[in-house]
Amino acid sequence: MIKEIVHILSNDKFTTGYVNFMKEHMSQYKHIFIISGKSWENQFIDNENVYYVKKFFAILINPKIKRMLGQSSQIIVSGVFNSHVAVAFLGKKELKKTFLHFWGGDFYCLREPANSLKTLMKNVLKIYCCKKCAGLIFLIDGEYDIFFEITHIVNAHYIAPVPRDTRRKLRFADYREQHRDADEQMERPVNILVGNSATKTNHHQEVFEMLRRFPLSRIRVYVPLSYGEAIYREEVLREGKRLLGERFHPILDFMKYEDYVAFLAGMDIGIFNNDRQQGMANVTIMLALGKKVYARDDTSMWKRYINEGRCIYPISTIKKLDFDAFTFFDEKEKQKNEMLEDNYDLVKVTKEKWSNIFTISCES
Repeated sequence: MIKEIVHILSNDKFTTGYVNFMKEHMSQYKHIFIISGKSWENQFIDNENVYYVKKFFAILINPKIKRMLGQSSQIIVSGVFNSHVAVAFLGKKELKKTFLHFWGGDFYCLREPANSLKTLMKNVLKIYCCKKCAGLIFLIDGEYDIFFEITHIVNAHYIAPVPRDTRRKLRFADYREQHRDADEQMERPVNILVGNSATKTNHHQEVFEMLRRFPLSRIRVYVPLSYGEAIYREEVLREGKRLLGERFHPILDFMKYEDYVAFLAGMDIGIFNNDRQQGMANVTIMLALGKKVYARDDTSMWKRYINEGRCIYPISTIKKLDFDAFTFFDEKEKQKNEMLEDNYDLVKVTKEKWSNIFTISCES
């Protein structure tokens, strides 16, 4: 009998990759996808067993979906931002076979005190689900330790990334060569990427203050702000213009994946002042493209990259460096980062991690 697994997730930029990976590489299981919202255009391999709901609470009143949840062997909630509110009311039987797949911001938010009754209730339900569910899934090692420091919750925990759409096969080497050829033909300012989104955990202003020490005529600062918090985005736009003037270039429109990789290939340096695991796709791509990356050395993702042997630099050193030292990237370290990514078998690793979870028995 084929094991049935129900996935509950929001409709966003990661949804297509998640669904297609499961359909293509984990086809020994029957996957059912409950997706909230239709604002994002998806390009699924097929639409079999894909169901949309406007809001997660619709799960509780849709008899077909409730029946599928009841008959399933496992329930995976990927991205625990709002979906857990419905899961909390499914019942103990369903919760005992539910795994909460945390992306980062969906549990780091528990560090902050609730600023409204609505947020307080959501947090209470999230804590309840974390205690009663079958297990917790994190993207990288070290995240559960931070989760435990915040919540003091003890539960089974596992590691599994957000799957990518492996049909989109890009050779980073092609992008590297294109831009190296172009760079050799002309002198230009140093292109610097700051952060990954319009979220406070990027601490953009701290980076802008660091960069204004350098000759602004020699840099261009690009800041992705295509998604995140609207109020904070306006703050970044205001401070970026004030501190960096015409050298500040906000990225306000969402790009297709291939276009975004090409954009990153045009950068020279990436600065990620995130105080938590966040923006790892950006970091990984920049390392693969041979770019110099600065990040905070007090996060789980810093430890992950160091343990993998990647060459990255602590943000705290920027204040002490002159411009030449700030921009210099040793060729051997650059090539090491490129080689590590070129030899990394993403499909194999992702399949192994998710297989470890799908083989868990959730019988009561």
